[in-house]
Amino acid sequence: MAAAAQAADPASPAAPGREPPLIEQQRPPILDVSIPPERRADLSSCGEASSAWLDEVARTCWPVLQAVQRYTLAEFAAYEAINARRQERADASALKSEALERFEALFEAVGEPRWPLQKFLLIKTLAEEALLHEAFGDYPRALRANARLIALAERATDDRGAMEFRLAAAYQRHCEYLLALSRRQEARAVHAKALALLDTPYGYKNAWFVSKVNSLMALDAIAEGETDAALAIVDPYLARARAMEEGMRLGLSRHIDLKLYLLARQGQAGAVLALLDERLARERHSQCIRSDRFFPYVLAPLRDDPAVAAKLSAIACSARDLARMDEVAANGLLDPDGKVLLPPERSR
Repeated sequence: MAAAAQAADPASPAAPGREPPLIEQQRPPILDVSIPPERRADLSSCGEASSAWLDEVARTCWPVLQAVQRYTLAEFAAYEAINARRQERADASALKSEALERFEALFEAVGEPRWPLQKFLLIKTLAEEALLHEAFGDYPRALRANARLIALAERATDDRGAMEFRLAAAYQRHCEYLLALSRRQEARAVHAKALALLDTPYGYKNAWFVSKVNSLMALDAIAEGETDAALAIVDPYLARARAMEEGMRLGLSRHIDLKLYLLARQGQAGAVLALLDERLARERHSQCIRSDRFFPYVLAPLRDDPAVAAKLSAIACSARDLARMDEVAANGLLDPDGKVLLPPERSR
């Protein structure tokens, strides 16, 4: 079945039979590329593993071109469905079904991937499928798609650095989905796998997503009132981040903020001041900026401590910043969507 599907012209896939309307607005040139039938047996360029060469390889390797064109159509169909969902349009579910048909058609066309860039495109397809389910609030199906992605990426040996980067992102999403489904023990197991990506030769590239996984798990432990567990998550990452080269300490400030919060809730003013000095020494920009969700609000539990108040005044935190700390203490720290990031003081 896969072989028959690959023989078809991917620009006109059998099901569904129309191009997503968004294609008309910004049609990717790759959709209009074709390889003459007499040249389709030439597979000499198909072994390229780097996704940086995807466009070039697709123009000379027929199996990769088919996969790229099918993926592009499916990606646009998914975007259309997600936009319809956000706009609460009546056709959102139908558009989602169409996008899923396209994703499945791509998998059937490729079958067991023979070439590295086919596998890369299947991994991208599963990432798009997971995000599509997520946009519709279907976390069980998002989790299943992401699990398939992880299984493919963990087995991949080509272009390992790029694959690990995608794997780190997939681990982050997996933890988010598991936590949304209250499957915390499974999330912690995935978190451990994410941390291991810091110890590979490509660890410095993976640190961005790993830091996000780590802070996600720390925030979950805080929300559950598990201070010791949160510290056990934050402290090892802090040690790793401090050991990274200057400019590559991804997530260091966020984890310092989480540690400040945990110490502040324990009333450890001396430890808070010492860690605050470290934060101030490392930062090159203004400390109290509106774009920072966490600082200085992580210090709300110690907002009345004279030494902490003096330190905040010294770094030019405004009266508005300090007043908001009272709100955070009473109501918790909320993200723009109203989700509680840090619980209010009364929940201690």
